[in-house]
Amino acid sequence: MEETAIVALLTQMIRNGIIDDDTIHDAADECEASDQPMAAHQLRCLIVEANSAPAVERHRAAVRASLTPIDGGKAP
Repeated sequence: MEETAIVALLTQMIRNGIIDDDTIHDAADECEASDQPMAAHQLRCLIVEANSAPAVERHRAAVRASLTPIDGGKAP
């Protein structure tokens, strides 16, 4: 299975509460104990990614913030 697919699956499982943060921390600790610090870091990054807004939502929010509302289209 591709790494991208695994990351997407784990991210959704965390978001849906199927896997909790403690389980991911435990897996990361096991990786560190097995001398795989990069894998541990990637697992912990999944927690941050899963608990943040999806990229498309962040983009939409940035676009909305950059728009200037017009007061009913009536210029003074």
